[in-house]
Amino acid sequence: METNFTNTTHLFSVEYYYFTENSVYGVDQNGTSPPFLSYKNISWSGSAIGDEDWENYNYWNGSQYPSGYSQIRIILTAFFVTFIMVVIVVGNMLVCIAIATEKALKTVQNWFIASLAVSDFLVGLVIMPFSLAKELMGYWIFGTVWCDIHSALDVLLCTASINNLCLISLDRYWSVTQAVEYLKKRTATRAVLMICFVWILSALISLPPLLGWKKEERPEDYPSCSLSDDVGYVLYSALGSFYIPAIVMVFVYIKIFMAARSRARRHVKKTRQASEVTNDPPKDKSTTTTTCTSFSNPSPPDKRRDTDIFR
Repeated sequence: METNFTNTTHLFSVEYYYFTENSVYGVDQNGTSPPFLSYKNISWSGSAIGDEDWENYNYWNGSQYPSGYSQIRIILTAFFVTFIMVVIVVGNMLVCIAIATEKALKTVQNWFIASLAVSDFLVGLVIMPFSLAKELMGYWIFGTVWCDIHSALDVLLCTASINNLCLISLDRYWSVTQAVEYLKKRTATRAVLMICFVWILSALISLPPLLGWKKEERPEDYPSCSLSDDVGYVLYSALGSFYIPAIVMVFVYIKIFMAARSRARRHVKKTRQASEVTNDPPKDKSTTTTTCTSFSNPSPPDKRRDTDIFR
């Protein structure tokens, strides 16, 4: 008679199935050895109750979650990361409000900063809370649909943040090297197009896994959440999201530093030349000034001197 093993094991409110070879019940009538459903009763505190050898075998190192974090580490990590999230959300929200309300800050250059603040604001508000829960528990509990959306948004917003930094560096470089020409070309329409280009480029990097550019997921003991493990996509996203923008920013800021240093040297040289012209020679300068003053503004005759002559 064929045996059907349909029992379930609940570990910390997570359905967990694990099968081992059936060395106890042998072979059934069909000549096959059905898998045996291993069962271990684990309490919420992490202690094990069951077989004798289970005392030396602990899945999660005494933790109540598959992540292996202790309770103290979970509390400290959650507190620290939550504090960072609050700072990110509040800080970037204040930047957006200031640029939107203050007339002095409503410049084209600050639009790039506002775009960067929006991307960082969404990272702290949408991405970090779910990533924190996944890190602390060691598995994904929010479903496959939100997993795909969350992973795509993670790549989109992080890529947009880095590309906005790259755009700001290019804007500063063109403002330093081509001050007059670039300031004439940097209109509101051009700035909006540049910001839209950054977000479209970020979307082109984050959306391909949702369209099928990913490997088939392997069955795992606990649900996980990742965008794509395909080697081609990993290289594609790494180049577009980090390496190329980082190389551009390093090159641009080096050029800005060199241009600012050369400009400072020219300014110092002009200042020295001007000081040398005004201070050389000091004696002739005083004589010339006295002579010119005497010719242009002759002094009146001294009355005392005239009276002495007549005496």
